Amino acid sequence: MRAGFDVLATDYYHDALRFTRANASHALHSEPATRHVDWRHFPGDLRGYDRVVAADVLYEKEYPPLLSAAIAQTLTRDGEAIIADPGRVAAPEFLAGWRSTV
Repeated sequence: MRAGFDVLATDYYHDALRFTRANASHALHSEPATRHVDWRHFPGDLRGYDRVVAADVLYEKEYPPLLSAAIAQTLTRDGEAIIADPGRVAAPEFLAGWRSTV
């Protein structure tokens, strides 16, 4: 947001979205748009984003294909995904699956 991007923060947990808004408000005096999203029932209208950033999201073994599908749907053709992970249980499977599709 500080760099001028329009930001939509998504999370499965409502508390995480509240913390996101509070942190941004404290740091930037502005809040991002937020939306509750369940990857198992991913909303069809989330499309056309130039950049997707996901951090520390691969903590369940079922998540790699769900995250891959979400990225594929939301990014524009020339979009960029940045995934940060501290070594969660599903990270190796995500990387292996993603490499096979690139």
